[in-house]
Amino acid sequence: MNSMRAWVKQAVFVLVLSMVAWQAKADTWQVNMKEADLSLFINQVASITGRTFILDPRVRGQVTIISDDELNAEEIYEVFLAVLKMQGFTVAERGNEVHVIPVNDAKQITGPLVQGEVPINDDFITRVITLQHASAMELIPILRPIGAKYGHMSGVPSTNAIILVDHADNIARIEQILNTIDVTADSDIRMVELRHAWVGNIIALLQTLLPDELAAGGQASSNGMPGTLRLVADERSNRLILRGEPRVLDYVEGLILSLDVESQQRRGNTEVIFLNNGDAGKMAELLKGLNPGGASVVRTGTTSGGSSGGSAPSAPPNSGLFILADEELNALIVRAEPDELAEIKRIIAQLDIPRAQVLIEAAIVEVSGTVSDQFGVQMGLVSQGNNGLPPGLIGSNFPGSGVSLGDVGVAGSTGDLGQAALPLAGTEGVAGGLAIPGSNMSFAAIVQALETRSNTNLLSTPYLMTMDNTEARILVGETVPFQTSRDPDNPFTIQRENVATEITVKPHIQQNEMVRLAINQVTEELIAGGADLQRLTSKRQIQTNVVVANGDTIVLGGMVKDRVTETERKVPLLGDLPIIGFLFRSTQQSNEKVNLLVIIRPTIVTERVTEMAMDRYLGIWELRFGPTGTEFDSRVAPPTFDQLYRGQQTQ
Repeated sequence: MNSMRAWVKQAVFVLVLSMVAWQAKADTWQVNMKEADLSLFINQVASITGRTFILDPRVRGQVTIISDDELNAEEIYEVFLAVLKMQGFTVAERGNEVHVIPVNDAKQITGPLVQGEVPINDDFITRVITLQHASAMELIPILRPIGAKYGHMSGVPSTNAIILVDHADNIARIEQILNTIDVTADSDIRMVELRHAWVGNIIALLQTLLPDELAAGGQASSNGMPGTLRLVADERSNRLILRGEPRVLDYVEGLILSLDVESQQRRGNTEVIFLNNGDAGKMAELLKGLNPGGASVVRTGTTSGGSSGGSAPSAPPNSGLFILADEELNALIVRAEPDELAEIKRIIAQLDIPRAQVLIEAAIVEVSGTVSDQFGVQMGLVSQGNNGLPPGLIGSNFPGSGVSLGDVGVAGSTGDLGQAALPLAGTEGVAGGLAIPGSNMSFAAIVQALETRSNTNLLSTPYLMTMDNTEARILVGETVPFQTSRDPDNPFTIQRENVATEITVKPHIQQNEMVRLAINQVTEELIAGGADLQRLTSKRQIQTNVVVANGDTIVLGGMVKDRVTETERKVPLLGDLPIIGFLFRSTQQSNEKVNLLVIIRPTIVTERVTEMAMDRYLGIWELRFGPTGTEFDSRVAPPTFDQLYRGQQTQ
């Protein structure tokens, strides 16, 4: 059983390591892994570095490392410490043993006591710093925000020392600050928290205003105040730490407070920009992720004094770009840094331009043609039923081919031959009959030889006006109920759908007055037949993208249906006889062709829209009523637009 468990562990170990790439070359390794188990990663580090690791039961997690460089054992250990720090763990070394523990427990276990130069890495170490001039207890409140929250910082009054337990790089930064402010007893230390200004800008101003006070040495400055001033900037908390003589600090602190006011220029960095042509909501979405100034990189660290007394960080933290759209006023409220605001205004000016309009004239034409040839003969005897024969028709009868002899037979069986002739009224073909005297019988015949031609035009002329790169849509039709439920318990569930002619066009004006059109045209009609809630519809659709010159016309579409139907009705056997078989049969041939054409003409509008609309309006009025000679009939003269707006009609 134990051997089986060991085998399973080894198999799992090999499976997980299949996701981890360790390429060894001499004494260097290239590490690449994705979502590898943290404990297995520690196992590999132990194998490479020769250290013994003891893991806390809470040490869990996954590791992803991507590297193209070859690392030696010490560099891999540095990577290992950085990985632990990101996962919330650290190490506490005991000889050759390395304890991996949660970082929150590190200050209780403490790291190794480091003397001499502090390494710049992620080791958790203990450091004792003895101050020569400044008071350790006074500096603890100043330094505590700089250290890690899970670290430890305390003072020893008897030896004027500070005990630090933290990551090595944090301790090195704190020690650098202490070296700057641990000066002779006649100097004072103050911390100034800035509320409005940024610490880097204040240091830059002080370097310009107080070059003598920030210079090394004790020469008197131009204002007669001897001594030096040293500054330390804590960018993370936006605070200044000052060291110098009390009189100098009093003056500088007052100067800093006078500079730390809300900037008039910053208040001016918020502007309201009214748009003349664009849409505020869409413009705000377009500019939402835009930051012309770029994101500033803030380096966390200290700025120490020296011969120059301190230097300002390279750039203030990025305040971000704030844009608010007021769609009712069609305005943008923009807040940004001055250079960013100028760039934003320049971009808005380029985008907020009047867009050209495009007039879309369309004609949707459905041309259908049907050619039908019909030839046939029907004949028979009509009996009244009092001559030994049953009443009705005896002979050939072809229902569905127009009027049939069955209609004649029903009427003739009543004995009224005048009534028998009524169904023949309007019959397409040649019809005749003969009454047999004294027999109460009559002979009837219908000969049909007919050619029918029909042409139908379904014409729709949509007229659309839209802006460049904006979709326009027109729909004309009706909303029809359709039965949608298949549940026998509730068969009357209906859904209303549009059965209409619809055209959607989106124009885009290109160079040289070319217009790109995205066209979607749908023609849908009800087909005769079907129950009230089980209607049939026919649908024809054209969807395409074309490029047309301004004012040119294009035609889309073509043949959408070509149906040939041939129907033959005959008397069995007799209808197949040669020569006389035509007397006992009827044939019908039908050829139906349907063409769908979409004729479109885009026109870039460069003149007054009212004039174009009036031309269109008068054209439609003329199609409706027609002109009288060269002028409209005064009785049907079209009203003007103003009359229409006032509700007046033509007389």
